[in-house]
Amino acid sequence: MISPEAKTFRFAADLLNDSALVMDCLSPALPSTLRVIVLCLAGAFRAMCGVCAGASKASLSVHFAKSGNVAELNAKDASQETVVGLFGTLVSPLVLS
Repeated sequence: MISPEAKTFRFAADLLNDSALVMDCLSPALPSTLRVIVLCLAGAFRAMCGVCAGASKASLSVHFAKSGNVAELNAKDASQETVVGLFGTLVSPLVLS
């Protein structure tokens, strides 16, 4: 069973990210002074979303890791994310052209 902390952090990350997206979408309709404040808040919410998502990922990694191999699991996950990102960077010009 996944820990309640992981669920809480994931839910908080989703709420913060959704709030930032709504602020970004509504910002063109606001006056310029208020628009700057809303866009700064959206950036801060996105940063807090990253923190909550990282905490959620760490909690899930501890949950799925065997005893004593959390570092190995995180290293493999990071390398897979790097490969996927590089692959997307290489393929995207072909898809867009």
